[in-house]
Amino acid sequence: MKEGENRIVIRAKDESDTETIKEITVIRQVPEIFKQQYRCMFKANPFEIYPQETEDKTKRTLFQYMFLDNLVAGKRFQIRMQEELEKLLDMQHLDSKRIVAGQNEICPMPFMLSGYLYSTKEGVEAVAKVVDIRTSEILDIIIDGYTESGTGPGLESVAGVLAEKFHRAFPLTKGRIAERNGTRIRIKSEGDIRMGWIVVLGSDTEFIGCGEVVEKMKENNYWIQMNEEFSDTGNRAVTQ
Repeated sequence: MKEGENRIVIRAKDESDTETIKEITVIRQVPEIFKQQYRCMFKANPFEIYPQETEDKTKRTLFQYMFLDNLVAGKRFQIRMQEELEKLLDMQHLDSKRIVAGQNEICPMPFMLSGYLYSTKEGVEAVAKVVDIRTSEILDIIIDGYTESGTGPGLESVAGVLAEKFHRAFPLTKGRIAERNGTRIRIKSEGDIRMGWIVVLGSDTEFIGCGEVVEKMKENNYWIQMNEEFSDTGNRAVTQ
């Protein structure tokens, strides 16, 4: 079922063709800490084009719009656009509000998203780069497939592939709170979590707060540093 209201109609007939109809409404609720408002928000800068002497702002802007649109469509990430990028989208009459609609920054935004398109006579390759704003460390470089077409359909295909690889590089990882020690929380995770990543803590009905992964232990156990102590309410952990 889709999120929100789902209408279900049940029809039944007996041997004499007498029909009975029953209609019910089921509301699919998203657990609180899985809502998009708690997901990671990247500050997006304009992509560059190389070689620079062949820079085409129209191509760059169209590609980045399609890429970011694919990212937010999965409801895994949030995007805050740098002012220059927002102006470029508006100049090309691309709906920037579609990408930032519903944005709600609950936790810190420590990551910057940039990248480039590399154009040759044979085609175009795209690269996305994620940088930790706090340390200037490159967190990941994601390279997509190659397209021989630099036109709209070719760029759209590359944008989709790059967005898919981006989702795989930064998965939504679930876990449980295993131990509390003042402002430090130990969680048992279902998968790997990057050092320095932000984790959202709470329950299906309540958001408690965010903390940073500061220590990795064996068997997917991690220590999370919170800004302050919190109550025992809630026992779930999800990567931002």
